[in-house]
Amino acid sequence: MGANPNSGDAGSAGRQASPGSICDSADHCTDLEVALAERFREIAYLTLLLRQQEQRDEPRSDEIVWLTELAVALLRMPGWWALLPGPWRGRRIRELLRDKGLFDADDYLERNPDVAATGADPLRHYLQHGMREGRSRSA
Repeated sequence: MGANPNSGDAGSAGRQASPGSICDSADHCTDLEVALAERFREIAYLTLLLRQQEQRDEPRSDEIVWLTELAVALLRMPGWWALLPGPWRGRRIRELLRDKGLFDADDYLERNPDVAATGADPLRHYLQHGMREGRSRSA
């Protein structure tokens, strides 16, 4: 801490209490400085924990944004697509999502041959399993 202007000494050992000072004595000032240093260490530690939590939450935020964009794209698809036979509808949906840059089913299957081997729908697999497993949805 800085020197007390009344003491002319840079250290806390020679400090004298001044009128209106929060320090009653040099020992009291030292105790306050120790307590303050401890609080600064606590703040630094809490700041570190907060940064770590923010880093863990960042991928979740990206997933929330992506899921929202996916939902909007699927809700805005033409209603008549529901009348198409399943394989045709699926192909249109895959093209729509690929063109919007949201999900490339062919790329997902290429990078995940185990999914391709099961014949599972790539988007459904990603939503149900791949996201939780940490699989990438894009190249």
